[in-house]
Order: sequence, then C-alpha cells, then structure tokens
Amino acid sequence: MTETIKEAGELIRKRLREVEQERAQLERALEALGDAGGGDRRRASSGKSTGRATRSRGRRSSGRRQIAPAGQRRQELVDYLSKNPGARPVEIAGALKVTPANVQNVLRKALSDGAIEKRGRVYSVKAGTAS
Repeated sequence: MTETIKEAGELIRKRLREVEQERAQLERALEALGDAGGGDRRRASSGKSTGRATRSRGRRSSGRRQIAPAGQRRQELVDYLSKNPGARPVEIAGALKVTPANVQNVLRKALSDGAIEKRGRVYSVKAGTAS
C-alpha cells in the first residue's frame, strides 16, 4: 500500500511540473500578445497550493503591473482633473493607464471626501480644493 501511495505522489508531482511548464509558456505567449495585466491571473508562490487565492502586495515579478502606493492614484486623479475638468471616467482611465474599475473606485472615494464633484457624467476638482 505504501508503494502505491509513493507512486501516486510521484505522478502528481510530475503532473504539477508539466502544468507549471505549460503555464509559463502560456504567460510568455500572453506577454508576446501585448497583454498588460488585462486578465485575472493568479500566481501561486510555489508549486504548493494553500487552497485559497492569495494576493501579494508589492512583491510581484518584473513584467507584471505594480500596485500604486497609498494615495498615489487619488493624487494622479486630482492632478488630471485639475488640468482636464469635465473628464469622463474612461478618459481618466486611459490617461492614467489604469482600469476603468480602478478609476471608479478612486472617484467614488474622492467624491465622498469632497475633493471632486460630479456633474452629470463628468468630473472636476471641487472649487477651492488644492492639489
């Protein structure tokens, strides 16, 4: 029985190595296509899985997008809106090179803090707010 368990373990380890090699090939292909972090790709830190997805902040390998320091996106947003009042979220996202969802989150927080204002579908820096 222990021999069978050992063989099963070795087969699993072999298959994991194959899957990791295939994953590396697929990531290289994706990068060659010019995908700049556009998918929901999760990376395990080793061949072992903990059974849940984990996020590492600031410890990403080169070639992957970096997480901005706290407050950086908000400052970029306010600076952009100072120079481009009446901008729409999709314009802001393109200019800041972030996802529209990220822009929506930053806009929502800046609105609730009173740093910016919304008129219809466009945003601008609130009068009297310094960047």
